[in-house]
Amino acid sequence: MGKKLFMFDLDNTLVKTNRANNESYKEAILNVTGKTLDFKKRRFTRVDLRKILPDLSDTQISEIVVEKENCYSSYIPGTILNKQLVKLLSVLKDDGCETILLTESCKERAVKLCDYYCLSQLFSKQYFKEDYPNGDKYMFLKQNSFISQSIVLFENESSEILRARKNGISEKSIVKVKF
Repeated sequence: MGKKLFMFDLDNTLVKTNRANNESYKEAILNVTGKTLDFKKRRFTRVDLRKILPDLSDTQISEIVVEKENCYSSYIPGTILNKQLVKLLSVLKDDGCETILLTESCKERAVKLCDYYCLSQLFSKQYFKEDYPNGDKYMFLKQNSFISQSIVLFENESSEILRARKNGISEKSIVKVKF
């Protein structure tokens, strides 16, 4: 068996991003539809667009998503770095371990966030939403034989941990991050 791989999720694992995500969605929705929405504390997603605004056209949804990505940078200062986990990441990288960013964020937004916190140099490899043909980072790992290797996965969401387990990552290889 090869050396251990350390894989880190980005959103709400390495960096608390819910506020920036939600605020950029609010701005994008206002810019595209003229509607002002107030989200609860949970993370707003593309799926929520159809639920909250069922009359949106596919074009409007696409415009909102593009606008959200465009205005995200202005909300990055409102994110919070998980300093303890980044310190561990830095130690692992300094010790020569293979450290991998494994995120379902789009590359442009993830890179902006990593650049803001100078995280990019801490990763041996980086994988983004665009790297997963089926949209699922854990299926990507399985299809590319990462799961057969010795890995440690850092993830915050229970639903993501469940998906990881369904794709063959053992529970003992997953560290649930509480932020």
